[in-house]
Amino acid sequence: METSKGFGWFLAVVALVLVGVISFPFLLLILLLGGTTTDAHAECVPAGGGKGSVQAPVQGQPDSKPPAPGEKGPDGRPAPYYGVIPVDYDDKGETSGVGGLIPQEYEQDVIDASKVSGIPTSWIAAQIEAESRWNAGLGPNEANASGLTQFTAETWATYGHGASQSDGHASIRAMGEYLRDLKKQLEPTIQSSGQDWKDVVMAGYNAGPGGPMQYGGIPPYEQTQTYVKRIHVLHDHFYKRVYGDEVGGKSDGSVDTAPVQNAPAGSGGSNSGSGCSGYSGGSTSGNDDYPWKGYVEGPNPITGAYYVNCTDFSLWRLNQQVGATDPQKPKYTNSNFVNGRVLGNGGDWADTWRAKGWPVDNTPEVGAMAHFYAGAPGASATYGHIAVVKEVKDDGKTVVIEEYNATTPHAYGTRQLPASNISNYLHIPDSEKKK
Repeated sequence: METSKGFGWFLAVVALVLVGVISFPFLLLILLLGGTTTDAHAECVPAGGGKGSVQAPVQGQPDSKPPAPGEKGPDGRPAPYYGVIPVDYDDKGETSGVGGLIPQEYEQDVIDASKVSGIPTSWIAAQIEAESRWNAGLGPNEANASGLTQFTAETWATYGHGASQSDGHASIRAMGEYLRDLKKQLEPTIQSSGQDWKDVVMAGYNAGPGGPMQYGGIPPYEQTQTYVKRIHVLHDHFYKRVYGDEVGGKSDGSVDTAPVQNAPAGSGGSNSGSGCSGYSGGSTSGNDDYPWKGYVEGPNPITGAYYVNCTDFSLWRLNQQVGATDPQKPKYTNSNFVNGRVLGNGGDWADTWRAKGWPVDNTPEVGAMAHFYAGAPGASATYGHIAVVKEVKDDGKTVVIEEYNATTPHAYGTRQLPASNISNYLHIPDSEKKK
């Protein structure tokens, strides 16, 4: 039994060796001819198959080639691009979660924000991706900013028009309005910096306007510098391919030039102005009837502003127009204009005006406040300026403003300026005006 069993094992071993010897050349041949060809190239098979179909997106390939401009995807919109762009701030490179194609539900909102701000559609789209990756429900970050466009609660109170911060449409509208105002506020810095104006504005959005103003351009903050770089990469390699570099650029290659419709306070949607639009012209006496002229500069206990300063004079004009002509009994003061905040310095008035829901735009009107951001031409670099429109000329191209503490220190004066030199015009609603 033992001999028979040992001989059986011997025959089995011999058989295995013979099978291996015979099979090895065939296995070697298969390997040399690329037996794994099907698996290795499966990712290159056109999605859906057939001529003219769009190549399936390949995530994580730095050398993947973007579709040609104008090439359409399965839904008839431009084909997205999911390649990876090597960058110096991220070892993993940069990608676009939407392939450089604005989500369809937000495309018109971004176009409208582009027209309101004067910044190309492609740049705003890239900025939104840098902010939130198109996540409207993104919660508060370390700076307490949230939503699609990452507004802080304080700034949202001014630009949100009463909408929820999780409302993506309202978020994009707010971004357009804020970028418009930021662009004007930073204009002197842009002109003196020699840097791309879009970079300076984007830096101001991330760091606040004080950063670029303090450093004369993009501030030396690592976070802000990385932020600007990200927007550049996302714009240059993804969104520009679809939307070009045009204000109002659309995904079909055209440019939207239709005016943006105002949205009332408390609503979402697109808005080229701010707040309500019910105003039709104000009034001014046109002379120096300021009740405290000749006073020494100091706190005015009645108004909460400073005697013989631009804010106190403008408060006087505001109260005159709403029927509070007794200097001792003003309707509005520095502290009661909006609950929870003061009107502040001249350069702060536009934000406070919006917080109240009153109209702010770029249309001159007699009696409207002429608002200058801090650093704007003809205004204090620190405090800004506030004046009153005395006269509108040349079909709205020129304005005459009246003011205190400007060209004449602590006294009344007037200036004639191009209407476009004024950062904003702050209007008094018709419902508030003296009948």
